[in-house]
Amino acid sequence: MRFGLVNEQSDLAQVLAINKETAKRANFAVNSDLYQEQIRDFMGPASQLIAAWEGDEVVAFVWLVVSA
Repeated sequence: MRFGLVNEQSDLAQVLAINKETAKRANFAVNSDLYQEQIRDFMGPASQLIAAWEGDEVVAFVWLVVSA
C-alpha cells in the first residue's frame, strides 16, 4: 500500500467514485464531479487530496481544505 497526493485525473476519478458510493450508502448529497474539481483547483495548495492505493486502485482518501 502506498499513500500520497492525488495528482492524476484517473486517481481523482476513483476518489470521486468512492465519494459517490459513500454518499449513496449513507444517503447524503454530493456536488458534481466538475464542482469538486473546480474547488480543488481554485483552492490550490490549500486543498490537499491524499489517497491510499493498493496497486493502481484508490482504496481510501482524505480531503483536507484550509480556509479563512
